[in-house]
Amino acid sequence: MSVAGDGPAATPASVGGGNGHGPRLVAPLVLLGLAGIVLVEPLLASDSWLRRTLGPDVGLRFAVVGLCVYVALLILERRHTGQLLRAILEELRRLRPAVAAGRVGASTEGSVGRGVDHRAAVDILVKALESDDAQVRANAHTHLVRLTDMDLGEDPAAWRRALAEHRADD
Repeated sequence: MSVAGDGPAATPASVGGGNGHGPRLVAPLVLLGLAGIVLVEPLLASDSWLRRTLGPDVGLRFAVVGLCVYVALLILERRHTGQLLRAILEELRRLRPAVAAGRVGASTEGSVGRGVDHRAAVDILVKALESDDAQVRANAHTHLVRLTDMDLGEDPAAWRRALAEHRADD
């Protein structure tokens, strides 16, 4: 959401959705597959249909195409990550005036109910709990605890349940 009616903020779903793990999880399999093709290709019979149809360097051709697809996936992942980081930066910029005015920060009441709407930032931090990077998860958890005064660990499902209940009460 937004601070003081600035309009809707970008959320992970509006920035691109998905879990963002695609190329990272598939990369080792793709690279092993390409290496396998290059290693097995010389063992094909010289009169095989594949060699007659695609030429003597069929394995190398498959490897080059596979690497091009892999590089394209990496570029798309980089673009998606950049969009998520821009959304986080935008939300932080929206919060800057509230921080300067002293309306945001840790307190015994929790900052959720003090007139500043942190829903978009909290949603982004809950999404960050799904990261493969332990440091990203730890940082997201630290800031979720600071913003909500709740400690539900690093389980994104637990945070989503608690936030849904909290939002239903609003």
